Amino acid sequence: MGRVNYKEDTIRAWQRECVDRAILTLREVERQLPKQLDAQKAKFLFELSYQLAVPIFWNSLTTKHSAYENEREYRLILLGALQELGPYIQTRLKGDHIVPYVAVNLDVHKAGNLTGVRVGPTASAGAELGVEVLLRTNDISPDGRLSRSSIPYRAT
Repeated sequence: MGRVNYKEDTIRAWQRECVDRAILTLREVERQLPKQLDAQKAKFLFELSYQLAVPIFWNSLTTKHSAYENEREYRLILLGALQELGPYIQTRLKGDHIVPYVAVNLDVHKAGNLTGVRVGPTASAGAELGVEVLLRTNDISPDGRLSRSSIPYRAT
């Protein structure tokens, strides 16, 4: 779980640090390993690419344009091999699409865990009512917790 970062200079620094560390490691390996160790080098490079991909992937998933900073989001990301997650994957319909997800039990009743629900700019007109009903069904007052994003949605 990680807090979303909305500051472009911080995001660029995160990504630069990942790449710089990988380049330094590669240079050190190239300097130290003799030519006869090509198989070990290939294995190492594969592992390095994995180790580089994970932080870049994480950074990408936990960053957003500064226009959304007022949302103060957190992202919960569940990592694992598909065969391990398979038994937990559920699906739901969203329009005419099937959306896979893994249900995560979050204690929304604990004070401070649910501070607000922001409905996206393209959600249907009844979305707020749906969220309000969901909150009330779980004995959570929607008063002061429910709002709609005013940021214009631009699909690219």
